[in-house]
Amino acid sequence: LLGNPEKGNPKELLKLEEKLFWENWKTTFPQLLDYFQKKNPKIASLLSQKKLSPSFIQNHLKSKLKDVLQDLLQHEITSGTLKSEEIGKIPYSLRASFDRGGRLASVPNTILPLATNGFEPEVRAGYSEEVKKLDPSAPHTLGTENYIATRFTSSALERIRETGAKVEIHSGGDAETFQSLKNRGYEVISEVRSRGSRYERMYIARHPKTGEIRYAITGLSGADRIYHMEAMLRMARIKSDQVMVFGNPKVMKERNCRKLKEGLMGTSLPGEKALIGFRVKMGRELFERALASRKHRYLKETFGENPRLGLIKAMEKEKESVKKKKKKKQIEEAIKALQNRKKIDSLFEVSSDEVFKRSAWVEKMKVLEG
Repeated sequence: LLGNPEKGNPKELLKLEEKLFWENWKTTFPQLLDYFQKKNPKIASLLSQKKLSPSFIQNHLKSKLKDVLQDLLQHEITSGTLKSEEIGKIPYSLRASFDRGGRLASVPNTILPLATNGFEPEVRAGYSEEVKKLDPSAPHTLGTENYIATRFTSSALERIRETGAKVEIHSGGDAETFQSLKNRGYEVISEVRSRGSRYERMYIARHPKTGEIRYAITGLSGADRIYHMEAMLRMARIKSDQVMVFGNPKVMKERNCRKLKEGLMGTSLPGEKALIGFRVKMGRELFERALASRKHRYLKETFGENPRLGLIKAMEKEKESVKKKKKKKQIEEAIKALQNRKKIDSLFEVSSDEVFKRSAWVEKMKVLEG
């Protein structure tokens, strides 16, 4: 991004990127100290004495946490007071939150529109009347500052307040947002990656002729999400004249329903159920059902219609060939446990398809595995 001056405002983006790094580091550093205090107090002590210079920050704006730590402790590693392997493997949760969030990310050209077209969504300037009634200074049951920072980063919101940049809230996905910006002459130059948000995304766009920077928020599909987004910006003290709302949620809903209907009508398989809900939860549920169904089918194919009895026979046969007493005793205990669990048989009186369809059977499969 900073290597392509003609595609952006390097000075503005550099300021934001430095702020993002600091915000990311200040959140991660206490967690790192706590981790090393338990695993390796020596490293915790060394880290607590370190100060990040401006040049160090500029060199690591896009670095991963592992590389930042290695460079930060390079003097100790080179002098022999610390071995590189002593740092060890940093917990995934720490690495993932630092490496993926709190930074600017490039936007692939493959997802950007090649040309302008006639797409022209409705535009509303300023906050809605409902949101204007909110008092940002009033006590709130939610820790709004941290909540909003997790979604958009404090750094981006601070730059928006400092520069007075426009914030566009778009009803719809990336495709509609990018096309709208393209049609108005703006180039999408970067994405602001936060540590926590995966619901919506924030992009930075620039007009090549005027140099104007805009922040565009996308990934909003309903009126409630639009209001929620406006409310968060108001709580973050973004002025009403900086906010613009693009698109009509009702029109978007009708279009999505039409596309969904066309998609369902076009499938060759008849549908029995429609699952509506949070997609991650649904994905996990379907995965568990498919896994339980597949294991159920495997057990019947391998050990017969009554897998419990079939497994007992297989284990008795294995016991005859085992010479070590300890191993033989383990098999005998397993056989005894299976002989006393006749209730398992009811699980195999249904088909594998039934296991997939009913959550109760999935839970019984988990009990069986236990």
